[in-house]
Amino acid sequence: SYQFYIPYRAQANVNPTTAYYVELDLYPVQTTKIQVVLTTSNPDLFPEITDGKDGKVKLVPSIDPQDAASGEDKREYWVDIPEQGFAAPNPVSSGQYVRRYNAYIWKNNDPKSDTNPHHGDTPNHNDNTIKKGEILLKSGALTLFFPQDVEIKEGLVYRYGYNIDTGELFIPTSDALIYDAATLGATGGGYQVCDIDLKDVSEWTPVNLSGNSLYDGGGHAVKNMKISQLTTDKNAGLFGTLSANATVKNLHLESPEIDIDFSGATSTDTCHVGGLVGKLNRVLTPAEIEALLKAELGNLPPDLPQSVIDALVEDLKKSFTGGTSSIQGCKVSEPTITVKGNNLIAGGLAGIVGDNDKFKGSITNSYVLGGSIKVNEASPQEYENAQVGAFAGSLKSGSITNSYTTATAKAHVKKVTGTPPVVTSEEVAKGFTNVVTTPSGINRTVTDSYTKNLKDDVTGVQDFDSAWPGWSTLTEWPLFSSPAVWGSNGSSPSTYPTLIWESLLDIKKIIRL
Repeated sequence: SYQFYIPYRAQANVNPTTAYYVELDLYPVQTTKIQVVLTTSNPDLFPEITDGKDGKVKLVPSIDPQDAASGEDKREYWVDIPEQGFAAPNPVSSGQYVRRYNAYIWKNNDPKSDTNPHHGDTPNHNDNTIKKGEILLKSGALTLFFPQDVEIKEGLVYRYGYNIDTGELFIPTSDALIYDAATLGATGGGYQVCDIDLKDVSEWTPVNLSGNSLYDGGGHAVKNMKISQLTTDKNAGLFGTLSANATVKNLHLESPEIDIDFSGATSTDTCHVGGLVGKLNRVLTPAEIEALLKAELGNLPPDLPQSVIDALVEDLKKSFTGGTSSIQGCKVSEPTITVKGNNLIAGGLAGIVGDNDKFKGSITNSYVLGGSIKVNEASPQEYENAQVGAFAGSLKSGSITNSYTTATAKAHVKKVTGTPPVVTSEEVAKGFTNVVTTPSGINRTVTDSYTKNLKDDVTGVQDFDSAWPGWSTLTEWPLFSSPAVWGSNGSSPSTYPTLIWESLLDIKKIIRL
């Protein structure tokens, strides 16, 4: 019989507290999903409009011929090619039109035979592999090839992104799109489909994420960010704060410039400065929690019993009064961070990590390449209380894992000694991060991390001159979900590790016909 559907296994997840939140997860059985995301500033460069059955766009044709006249190989019966187009760049600030195409590839457990005629007799499919160089997408205007061997495994998703304008093959790690600062702040999430250059933006306003927000950079860069003015919360970075369970991943912040004068602040004020984020998780105010609850409750269906609403409110409050904000697989290159004043916490990637035992921060598989962090350099004997590190200013609650920095950090504070008192300066910057020690009982761990300029002994941090990372590297690119995000561990003495989304592909991706 014809394969009219994709077989899925359904799993229902019910919240036992409320018996209301029900999630139905569908897991593909014996199928691999392959998705192609195309972006361009000129929509005329897209393949022709297709309904998925007319053969104008073919996905993986070597395995599943689209020219079959009938029978189980006629791919319109079992291959889904939804065209997800946007009438205009989404958002306008990205300048990019986007289309997506999906194919579901049936896992073949038996060799082709008279009793098992599925999908032609391509030898590759009998051993469930797609070889590098085989056609990924074919149309009248564009042909893309598989850049790596792919083994077909049940339930896996492989995503390929291609920028038609630049010829760049990127890794689309999310189904969402990028949002500009205003939209991102309002909706709390997005996916970046292209590099963004902020060279014409004289003053960047940091974005704050909260709740379960996710921003996925897709391996793309935000370039030339400039900050010289503090917002009222005194947190500076591409993101001012991440709160609760917010996450930023797969993002490259290139050549950020932050120059902050905090000298006029009061003695009780503290400034947090980081290239990517100023404060990684902070305690939300009652007003902020109330606003988040109101927004969530506004999405509930009408006529729910009050008992259910009350239970939902209590459940939601838990997610807004604690959690772990995360940075995963991110890179900050050549930051220039200059700050002066009292009570400063500054680092190349993050200012402060964590706020208390309930609001934790987590940074994994991320790094700072080159650049400098300078605090009170022009006035080394004037100010006090600085926590500065080449990776993060301070780890207060949470963890930093599998990360490194090659940035330089210098920070000066006033030092008074002797009688009569003599004022000098003390250089206090750390080669990686400061680790807060009080109060006790809070988890603060640095694990398997490295720096080029080790100035002090921090458990879990080593100098590149004496050790080198041996982190897990991804061998099944571009698998959608994998615990390994490093593409290469590099080599001593100066070829530093790179992330999987930085890995160069060694085959031509496009033929324009």
